[in-house]
Amino acid sequence: ILPKIWFYFVNHYINVNMYSPAYYFRVIYFFPFISIGLFLLSVNNLNEKDKIIIIYFTLFYLFTFILSFLSTTTADRLNYFIFAYSLYLIIVIIKKFQKNKYINLFRSLLIFYNITFFLIWINYSIAFNSWLPYKNLIFE
Repeated sequence: ILPKIWFYFVNHYINVNMYSPAYYFRVIYFFPFISIGLFLLSVNNLNEKDKIIIIYFTLFYLFTFILSFLSTTTADRLNYFIFAYSLYLIIVIIKKFQKNKYINLFRSLLIFYNITFFLIWINYSIAFNSWLPYKNLIFE
């Protein structure tokens, strides 16, 4: 069964001439989360579960980066799993540093970072004109 899966993967993801320009945008977006995860591994006493998750997603990020040289579309589709890692890492940071005096600064920087990337996407995305916010209070 593995050769059949490999055949499907190669023909539907690798040998496709589709190109995903948004891949590089998302790689830049995820880079600080990967860096923060590596920083937490080096300086903080994390439990084993957190360490395994950070190492796994760091290696996954590197794998998708290498894969992007073959197919940006495949790498981009696989990178969607890193959104979950980003949320997980934010929760870990807020729980670990809840009593730290800089936690509000971290929250503010996180909001600013996401708003900045959203504004960049609004201005430079080809697909923005077809985007509809789901139950957004601003547009109701």
